[in-house]
Order: sequence, then structure tokens, then C-alpha cells
Amino acid sequence: MQKQPYEATMSTYGTDIGPVTFNPANRTFEALVSFREAGEVIRVPCSLRFPLDTDANVVMCALIRQAREKRRLARAPLTSRLRNVALSEVAEMASGMLRGNRPYAA
Repeated sequence: MQKQPYEATMSTYGTDIGPVTFNPANRTFEALVSFREAGEVIRVPCSLRFPLDTDANVVMCALIRQAREKRRLARAPLTSRLRNVALSEVAEMASGMLRGNRPYAA
């Protein structure tokens, strides 16, 4: 079975939420929300103060809503962006190194 290139397996648009954790020191739920848009992954860290016994669906929806709002207002200073182009270049370099090509050898 042949593996598909990264670009082909990644859907064009979507939203994912990482593991949701409860921080007892701040009494907040925290997660990293990822947006996939046209070959780019944008990650936004989020945290919301809710009681510990809050329903998981309520917490997840609120975290995603907060991430969208932070992104819309550009209030996410720790946002990371990952482009498919960079990933394909890294994969190409790694495969060249495996074949014995060393692009940065002196």
C-alpha cells in the first residue's frame, strides 16, 4: 500500500481541539485549538474558567468559540502557523539524507 503525500491526506478546512485539561491552580480548562485552512495549520491556545463538573461538550464548544474569536481579533500572541510547503520541504530533505545526500555537508 502506497502512502499518500501529506497534502493529499490533510483536508482543506477543519477545526480540531487537542486534549482538554483542567488546571486546578487557575480553575480553568485549557486546550490547543487547530484550524486547517487551505494548506495551513493555525494553532491557538485557549483557556476558560468553568466549574470542574461542567459538561465536556459545553467546555469544548466554548474553547473553540474562544479560539475563533481570538483569531478573528488577532489576540492570540502564541499562535503558531504550519504550512504544508514547509512540511514537504522537510520530508524531501529527510528522504535525501536517508539516501546519503547531505545538502549541508562541508
